[in-house]
Amino acid sequence: MIKTIFISLIALLILSHCSNAQSFDLNNDSAVNSIQKLNIPEIKKAEKYQQFYFNIRVSNPQLAIQCLHKALEIYEEKGDEVKVGTINATFAEFYNQIGFYGMSVQHLMKAYIIYSKNNMNMALAWLLIDMGNIYFAANYFEEAKKYYEKSFEKFKSDNFHLGMSVIYLNYGLIKEKQKDLDSALYYFNCSLKERKFTYDPLQCPPIIGHKVA
Repeated sequence: MIKTIFISLIALLILSHCSNAQSFDLNNDSAVNSIQKLNIPEIKKAEKYQQFYFNIRVSNPQLAIQCLHKALEIYEEKGDEVKVGTINATFAEFYNQIGFYGMSVQHLMKAYIIYSKNNMNMALAWLLIDMGNIYFAANYFEEAKKYYEKSFEKFKSDNFHLGMSVIYLNYGLIKEKQKDLDSALYYFNCSLKERKFTYDPLQCPPIIGHKVA
């Protein structure tokens, strides 16, 4: 399965390369430097960079991505492989949201290797959603569904209703895009039913282009 996933991701990377030549300028703000100057352990600095990223990713994406790079540097230096995987998955989600699909794929591949190596099944399930989301954004809906199905299997094996709710919702969005509104409504209802089993039935988990932390 891993070989199949890598082949399809590499193919998508090639397809999306031409539209992703841009990159962010990482030489920016003094706010990042202020964290670096704090008299705290490096790991704590990395955690602050991560938190700062989530606080400003919408209002200041350039500075946010700079924070992720700083956190990644620290985790790589400390040899925290799981955190490195998490940061790469966050990179992938960020780039997918803004349409940098080639860069998203590169980070997904790095995260997938780490998560597989460490048997992180739930993290893999969310990562498979991210992979499907790239195909969804490129309007390859059947390919997207294949990744959602693999993710659904993992969620179902753990009886994780929130994850299954997200998958059903994504199925519905695919059907909505395909103008099959009856099927879309069916999957939306399935999503609502699964959400009733979560700790907060009114919680709205992010869907296309996102994942629940």
